[in-house]
Amino acid sequence: MGSTNNKVIAKNTIVLYLRMIISMLISFYTSRLILKSLGVVDFGIYNVVSGFVVMLSFLNLSLSNSTQRYLIYYLGKGNLNKLKEVFSASLLIHSIFALVIVVVCECAGLWYIHMVMVFPIERMGAALVAFHCSIVSLFFVIIAVPFYADIIAHEKMGAYAAITLIDAVLRLGIAIALKFSQNDRLVIYAILLMVSQISIQLSYGYYSKTHFNEVGFVKQIGLKLIKEMLAFSGWTIIGNLAFILYSQGTNMILNVFFGPIVNTARGLAAQVQGSLIQFCSSFQTAVNPQIIKQYASDDLLSMNILVLRSSKISFFLLYFISIPI
Repeated sequence: MGSTNNKVIAKNTIVLYLRMIISMLISFYTSRLILKSLGVVDFGIYNVVSGFVVMLSFLNLSLSNSTQRYLIYYLGKGNLNKLKEVFSASLLIHSIFALVIVVVCECAGLWYIHMVMVFPIERMGAALVAFHCSIVSLFFVIIAVPFYADIIAHEKMGAYAAITLIDAVLRLGIAIALKFSQNDRLVIYAILLMVSQISIQLSYGYYSKTHFNEVGFVKQIGLKLIKEMLAFSGWTIIGNLAFILYSQGTNMILNVFFGPIVNTARGLAAQVQGSLIQFCSSFQTAVNPQIIKQYASDDLLSMNILVLRSSKISFFLLYFISIPI
């Protein structure tokens, strides 16, 4: 059993690393094209408005972790009825949360853009379009979390890698198309990126719906389960809030004091930082389902060994990349 699990982890890790390397190379080239097409000011404006939307969705990271954990747990238990209930509960929670986020973003975001954000006033119209497109994209991202989490829970890393690579290719296509646009490029970029994001999230939903039996919506959802999932997400709220404030909050403060040009520099630096983090997180994405499934099957000895071993590997993966850089 342990040998089989190790083979699954190794296979999934290789798939995720290949996906990461390809998408990272595409992403770096895409950023260069977009920066050249938009210019430093518009590139900075988009980073700030989209970052503000992401910052208000910090709770979604915690809910995503909770959804993934409960799906993997009951998958490990082999309880299909409970798995269906968990999926339905997570879909309900994320749907409600997505609507709340849209309302909050529309209220707080418009105030921030009009009263706080620093950028050329003639770019107000384009900034508002980019802001609204970011909200629509975020709405679909939140709704698609249960479907994405189900793919990870079933350890279908090949499908996950394929969809994320399609996302990277679509972004590259947008960057190339932007070069030939004669209209407001920030507006065109925001709209095309929104359409791309919606397509990717629908792909997660379609794949899950056609491959997994638990995908659907059951009418009877226990209130106790919803409370449990929300309580579990509470354990990660502080860490996720700190990460969002550090990454996106810094961008907002830089904008207030230095304007959108500095935001462009910060956005490019953050992309490099994110690529480094992916070296570690890709391996952890592959190993997490096995840890939770071993816990669900009460194989605590194997689980502890895997936790310790994966922690060491994650450390050295990040260590060997970070030190030279």
